[in-house]
Amino acid sequence: MAEVLLEVKNLVKHFGARKAFLEPVRRPVRAVDGISFSVRRLETFGLVGESGCGKSTTGFCIARVDDPTAGEVYFEGMDILKLGATEMRGIRRHIQMVFQDPHSSLDPRMTVLKSVGAPLLIHGLATRRDVREKVLRLLEMVGLGVQHLDRYPHQFSGGQKQRLGIARALALNPELVILDEPTSALDVSVQAQILNLLRRLQSELGLSYIFISHNLGVVRYLSHRTAVMHLGKIVELGPTPVLFARPRHHYTRALLSAIPVPNPRHDGAEIILKGDLPSPSRPPSGCRFHTRCDAASALCAEKEPDLREVGEDHLAACHAPL
Repeated sequence: MAEVLLEVKNLVKHFGARKAFLEPVRRPVRAVDGISFSVRRLETFGLVGESGCGKSTTGFCIARVDDPTAGEVYFEGMDILKLGATEMRGIRRHIQMVFQDPHSSLDPRMTVLKSVGAPLLIHGLATRRDVREKVLRLLEMVGLGVQHLDRYPHQFSGGQKQRLGIARALALNPELVILDEPTSALDVSVQAQILNLLRRLQSELGLSYIFISHNLGVVRYLSHRTAVMHLGKIVELGPTPVLFARPRHHYTRALLSAIPVPNPRHDGAEIILKGDLPSPSRPPSGCRFHTRCDAASALCAEKEPDLREVGEDHLAACHAPL
């Protein structure tokens, strides 16, 4: 088994919420509510689930864009949540993030040279004399060229902007890159190009990824292991081929039933995920999926299931796994 690069233990992130009308108690939004997992070296770890399940918040907490409410995040054995701002600055060289919206993640007033070169100058990895050469090498790495150096973000397509975001993330030579829905704002053909680029860069640079997405097809293509989140909890985690071939949690099976089948002669299986996602400020008792699960019993409403082993390197939080 590969060496563990990142270990997350009991991560919690609650947001304060406004009181509802005539409601005496303020209820926090429990975006992430006690999750644990690890990321191995050279691995792509997929994190999937419906919108609002807490997967992006998890990425932000690991990168310290948001500070968690509780928990531990160990990077190469060091709990980075205990580090101050100065110490964390050194860790940021090793953990970088690519954001969902390539349009808003780039400063419209900065040229590519300034935007991609800024991390190099801030961390002292380049001087103003050699920054242009280093930025050019980064651009070539992601499929762009010298003609793009002095352009502004509005002069690029969505796919090119995301390539710039990836180049900027790679500027500090990180070991872990957190990818927050990096293809969701792109056309399908451009998505494929970005995914293939990420695969190539991982092989060439020895990167580890946390790949956050609601697109199960994309996660299946890129990830080695996948964790499925529902209402701030991980409900299933395992090797991606095994999880897709034989899901053990009823929520995972429901998500997989919604994947379109690219066959005009195929009528498609019934989408078995029913009802709306409950509010993360008022999660159901017991198993948080029991209100939408056809197999739910009285036990499911009373007791929250533990994430336990259901196969080799395969975990599921279900009282009656498939």
